[in-house]
Amino acid sequence: MCFTVRRRVYTEHDQAEALMMLAVCRGNAEEARRRMKARGDDPPPASTLNMWRTAQADRYEDIRSEISVKITAEVANQAEEIMLEAGELEREMLARIREELPNIKPGELPGALRNVTTTKALNNDKIAGPIRGRPTVITEHRDATQILAELQRLGVIDSTAEEISALPPAA
Repeated sequence: MCFTVRRRVYTEHDQAEALMMLAVCRGNAEEARRRMKARGDDPPPASTLNMWRTAQADRYEDIRSEISVKITAEVANQAEEIMLEAGELEREMLARIREELPNIKPGELPGALRNVTTTKALNNDKIAGPIRGRPTVITEHRDATQILAELQRLGVIDSTAEEISALPPAA
């Protein structure tokens, strides 16, 4: 008895969907396959996904570029969620430190609080802030003359000047 193995034919749409999932999974074919199965798809083998990524490199890169904005936004969302959770932990830990202050051993709760605070700050400064377009550094681009003119316009400084005679030499 002879058996004929039928190969599945994948449409352009199937390939595009698979390449998109592959891009979401940062090129990890096994992970892309697992996620496609989890959502009810019948994914191609990992070897096929890898072959498509190589054979259709330009298409794959185009898809990666298209979804990178969405992925970056998701990273920012996750960072903000971590910051919110870290803020809640901070409050709880501060309350616990306050309660246990008479009995606290050096290095226990304050160290944990510092770590949670650092986590929150790092997620804000290094991830969520820059991705959301918040400035990480504010740099002044005006020269001293422009700053003085603006302060004068705002009435912070008086524009009249009076000559001061030389000060006597220090004794």
